[in-house]
Amino acid sequence: MGRLPRFVFNFSVSNTKLSTLDNSMASSLANTRACIIRDHIARLTEIGSELEKIKDMLSTLTEKSSYGCLRSIPGIDTVTAAKIISQTIDIDRFSSSSKLAKFIGIAPREKSTGRKKKYQKSKYGKKFLYSTIYFMALAYISRTREEMEGIKIQSPGHITFRR
Repeated sequence: MGRLPRFVFNFSVSNTKLSTLDNSMASSLANTRACIIRDHIARLTEIGSELEKIKDMLSTLTEKSSYGCLRSIPGIDTVTAAKIISQTIDIDRFSSSSKLAKFIGIAPREKSTGRKKKYQKSKYGKKFLYSTIYFMALAYISRTREEMEGIKIQSPGHITFRR
């Protein structure tokens, strides 16, 4: 074989320099990562306190409004009540509960052909308000059997309260 190239002989020297450089880069990256994590934790703490302030403000506003009784319904907390109030704006504009249900999108739509009557989920209505009502109903249904002891479900969509 012939003579080896010059850079092969200096490999041990450059390897030492690289390991030193890698150690300094690793410590620099670790310090940077720690600084970023500290900043994120501080920001998340600030956001948490802001959320608590907003929740308190919403709570006082919902209690002062004419919709204060909303929070007495199981599954409705301050944020859910604020969502319902913000979407319906003025509930007195609906002359009946069926018109409100149609506005929300929870009233079934009739699809009739001749003698047969079929009902299907409506595509219309406020999607945001529909999802709020939907998740509120899920929260109510997901209660344990002991809590639901006073309710008898006869068929899907028909609930009777025992006294």
